[in-house]
Amino acid sequence: MICCLNPDCENPLNDEESENCLNCGSALVRRLRGRYSVVRPLGHGGMSRTYLAVDEDKLRTYCVIKQFSPNSLATGVSRQSSISKSVKLFNEEAHRLHELGSHGQIPCLLAYFSEDKKLYLVQELIRGWNLWQELRLQGAFSEDKIWELLRGILPVIQFVHDRDVIHRDIKPTNILRRKRDGKFVLIDFGVAKRLTTTGNPGTKVGTQGYAAMEQVRSGRAYPASDLYSLGVTCIHLLTAVSPDDLFDPLTGRWLWQEMLQKQGLPISDRLKQILDKLLKDTVSERYQSAAEVLQDLNGTGPVAPGGERSRTTTPIINDVCKNWKCVHTLTGHSDKIRFVAISPDNILASASGDKTIGLWQLSKNATEAPSDLGILKGHSGSVGSLAISPHGKILASGGNDNEIKLWSLSNDGNGGQPLETLTGHSDWVQAIAFSPKVSILASGGNDSKIKLWKLEHGQWRKDPIATMAGHANGIKAIAFRSDGEILASGSDDKTINIWHLRTGKLLRTFSKHLNRVNTIAFSPDGKSIVSGSDDGTLKLWHIGSGKVMSTLTEHDDGVMAIAFSPDGKTLASASRDRTIRIWQLETRKVVATLTDHEWWVQAIAFSRDGRTLVSGSGDNTLKIWRYD
Repeated sequence: MICCLNPDCENPLNDEESENCLNCGSALVRRLRGRYSVVRPLGHGGMSRTYLAVDEDKLRTYCVIKQFSPNSLATGVSRQSSISKSVKLFNEEAHRLHELGSHGQIPCLLAYFSEDKKLYLVQELIRGWNLWQELRLQGAFSEDKIWELLRGILPVIQFVHDRDVIHRDIKPTNILRRKRDGKFVLIDFGVAKRLTTTGNPGTKVGTQGYAAMEQVRSGRAYPASDLYSLGVTCIHLLTAVSPDDLFDPLTGRWLWQEMLQKQGLPISDRLKQILDKLLKDTVSERYQSAAEVLQDLNGTGPVAPGGERSRTTTPIINDVCKNWKCVHTLTGHSDKIRFVAISPDNILASASGDKTIGLWQLSKNATEAPSDLGILKGHSGSVGSLAISPHGKILASGGNDNEIKLWSLSNDGNGGQPLETLTGHSDWVQAIAFSPKVSILASGGNDSKIKLWKLEHGQWRKDPIATMAGHANGIKAIAFRSDGEILASGSDDKTINIWHLRTGKLLRTFSKHLNRVNTIAFSPDGKSIVSGSDDGTLKLWHIGSGKVMSTLTEHDDGVMAIAFSPDGKTLASASRDRTIRIWQLETRKVVATLTDHEWWVQAIAFSRDGRTLVSGSGDNTLKIWRYD
């Protein structure tokens, strides 16, 4: 994918073959400053957007790019004021980050520059989740986790204040828990301000609900102002209730303790005292430095049985490739591998951005290389989805030419020409799947529609027998349950829909992911479904209740593909973080991490015996993995 850098574009992701954005028409930039390839948006604020990017000159290392741009809708004096403010904020943040970047829990500034009348900061990428995401994924923080947060982030805040800088926007989204070591990282110094001895007013900034009164009323900010915001962050995480709903404007009182009592969640008196002091309305009544808070924290906190204080730790990623090894690498494609499928007869099919489908015959002997069966040509655009019929004789492919093509996989073949071409989608066909027991093919398009196609008397009907609409954005994944009665669809709208096939009725919508759903799969027993998302997580859902049974968080970037082993005991997941994780479903633990690909891993499939795994990547290669 290539990302549009127009700050007003509402749907910036485009196929890599595009020259102009399909949504807004802007010219697409391949590389900023000749070295940074922008991958996808991460977030946006009033005058800035952040993007995930790759530094092509630094071994394709991931980084974060922050784009500053004035209000494009403003005109005249208003626009000039917006431009001046944007430039000022850009320069201030660059200087703050340069001064503070030597701390291990503050992102390093890598570069800053202007291009095409926009300003850019390039920063170190911190792998992990912000605390708002952690709250959404895991629920309200325990008292133990609040102690951990205070002990972990206060030294960082003290480091910032010791350099006469006030952050002015501490809140859950600006504190990350770093994946590799569980440490907290303070981010987004976009409104940070140098502390003056006179306390002169500055711009009235900060996030409503978290900002201290002196920031909101007069624009003044002190170290105690940041500590107030940290206090609000803590009570939000403790209660899982918005700060606006925890404050009574009639009495001027915080109601967080009453909320905890209502929720039946008691906390220690010591934590109450510390948080109350952080939340004082008057600056002089609060803690005056992070060091003062740390002094009160020393020797305090909940005591576990046996006298030792309980701690919360975050596990470090398992990087051991246990029992799985790469035995072959296939290099026939000239562009990214977008999908792979394996037939019952061990024919491997691979879909690529080079507009072709590759075919290989896998050998039962692990040491013997797959046989090249040739390529299928017929699509006029990238091929992004594949499905093989239950009897293994028909291959279906979907492309960004809006077409579905059906091919023969039988030995007699048909000269590499498609048996049939089905048209009906008005945008890319991003997902296809055969029903396991009925001659039905389901397709999902970027047009947000699901279409059902039927085989009658040996011929596929030209028109779909049904069209189902229920998603707000494009459909990325489709899967049938083993009985063929239930269909699931995953979408750019962050949801999963569950459909009854015969009636076309929408039965349930799952909506806990924080970003688009790229991949879904039913467990072999049909009782659960697994989804993978651009939020970097996998979720295991109970079909009947719609509840999330587990959230798996080992990946450092979006999950692109998942596959169950035939016995249902193992799950494989592929990610933009360039890894494949092998999960033991009983324990929900990673038992192997496969790291041989040099770029995103976008496709995976198990063989029928479960001992072979095939992966396809943005590095244009297929890898054959064997379990010993």
